[in-house]
Amino acid sequence: MRFTTRKIANCKRCGKLFIKQCGEVCPDCLRQDLNTINNVCNLLDATSKPVKVEEVASLTNTSAKAIERLQQRGRFWAYKNLEVSCRFCGESVNTSKGRDICDDCYAKLCGQIQPILARRSSKTILKGIQMHSRKNADTSYTRNNTDQSTGFLSLKEAI
Repeated sequence: MRFTTRKIANCKRCGKLFIKQCGEVCPDCLRQDLNTINNVCNLLDATSKPVKVEEVASLTNTSAKAIERLQQRGRFWAYKNLEVSCRFCGESVNTSKGRDICDDCYAKLCGQIQPILARRSSKTILKGIQMHSRKNADTSYTRNNTDQSTGFLSLKEAI
């Protein structure tokens, strides 16, 4: 007979003890999130004009913070009429572009990331070239040198 151990954890949101199965929140908080998602989705389905998070919060009797947290986790990605505030500057952003930062902050962020990515990719390319040249100098891989017991390719040292 096999016994499984269950983890007991404190809920990240309310602090209540619960048996942890897959998430970081207790079943009550999860149920509350699901109700919030359902209410927000029903409201967004009913309207075609852009709606700010604060309006949605007041109409659904939930907090704007909870709606923004769920939106950041991708719960409302299909709805293009939800307007959230930019993560960096607080400007109103329409989620139709699939992101929750404004165009200015997005451009600044891309400008900061591009040099880092360029340095990383050049280092990776140089590292790959060095490894390739070392591999060709030290060893050679041949199809004729298969290990008879395993059938895998073996390395033949270049002399």
